Amino acid sequence: TCPKSPPPRSSSPCRRAGTRAAAPLCGGGGRGGRRAPPRGAEPLPEGIPEPEPEPEPEPESEPEPESVPVSRGASLILLDDAEISSEIRRIAEEHEAVGIQVSIINNGEVIASFADGWATIDDDPMTVDHKIRIASVSKVIVGMTAMLLQEDGVIDIDADIGEYWDVEARNPSYPDIPITIRSILNHTSTISTYEYGFSSAASIRNRLTYSYISAEPGSIDSWCYNNYAFQVLGATLEVAADQTVDDILRDKLFRPMDIDASFAGGDLQNTDLLATLYRGYTVEQSVGTQESFHLDETPGENSIYYAGGLTISAEDLAKLVALLANDGIYQHRRLMQRESVALMETYNRQPLEDDTYQALPLLFVPELYGRGGIYFHSGAAYGIYSCISFDPETGDGGVGPTPRRP
Repeated sequence: TCPKSPPPRSSSPCRRAGTRAAAPLCGGGGRGGRRAPPRGAEPLPEGIPEPEPEPEPEPESEPEPESVPVSRGASLILLDDAEISSEIRRIAEEHEAVGIQVSIINNGEVIASFADGWATIDDDPMTVDHKIRIASVSKVIVGMTAMLLQEDGVIDIDADIGEYWDVEARNPSYPDIPITIRSILNHTSTISTYEYGFSSAASIRNRLTYSYISAEPGSIDSWCYNNYAFQVLGATLEVAADQTVDDILRDKLFRPMDIDASFAGGDLQNTDLLATLYRGYTVEQSVGTQESFHLDETPGENSIYYAGGLTISAEDLAKLVALLANDGIYQHRRLMQRESVALMETYNRQPLEDDTYQALPLLFVPELYGRGGIYFHSGAAYGIYSCISFDPETGDGGVGPTPRRP
């Protein structure tokens, strides 16, 4: 199972930095699956430069005992597809999942994807291509968008966010400290939380002038998981770039990586692949409802989607995670600067209550399952449970969104 993100409701108490507790990795596990062919010896396409060389790993002082599952990434390739599918089905049944998708990343490549259960109960079996709204994991993709815009000089994550809205954005209790994109990414902006819902650009601009909790912006002691702040962030990126976040990602990542995804389900290329979302034993969002969601073409007017609206398959999401796991390179192409990935992985050295460390906006947990550290993010909303994780040292990881009944 994944480490749990805080509840997505603004009324919940903030989780504070300080006490420590254990946090596990994403766990996985299909009717249907797809495994990529080995790519290690594949020649580079003509005209694409060689990726930056990686340093040779230090030799292991002691070999792993044969009876212990490999802890540095190779365990994923020791299982055959049937074993993986069987484990996925077992876990899906144990947790009463309506449907499940799992994608596996090894050495910075998506090597296999699996699916089981239903996309729509008793009507549409889940496949590896179905699109699922992934809840708060969406925040990681918003963070990637911020890094890409910073690479282009469109934004500066340490600049006063008020500059993009032509207002003075200040916490009245700390008027000398600017509110920045960095502080939103690490949940220390002190922007007041609001119930999840629509906020127009005019409303965001107005609230930035006065609506804050009494805490110091940017301090880890002010940490509070904040969905509304990510709505503000997505709208800010749109205003700064004069594009929707979908348009930015389509140009920078989705087209080059052959990804069909959108923050609004109705804007997918193939809406026939939408999965129904269930809460308990009732439909939370039907395919028809999701097909009705469309981004406004006016930048700044789509904030409602950016805390948890990305709709994507596990396999396409795994491509984005693989990009991070491989320091910005995907299938021999550099699509994101190494420095941007490193910035997203930069975490505060003071732990949160669950022994995780806040990065931008990833979370980090050290020394887990014999690894040097894992970056992850999870999500829980609309009846969906989702998680991504990756090991930056080995370049392996996993992705697993699942609609659940309970």
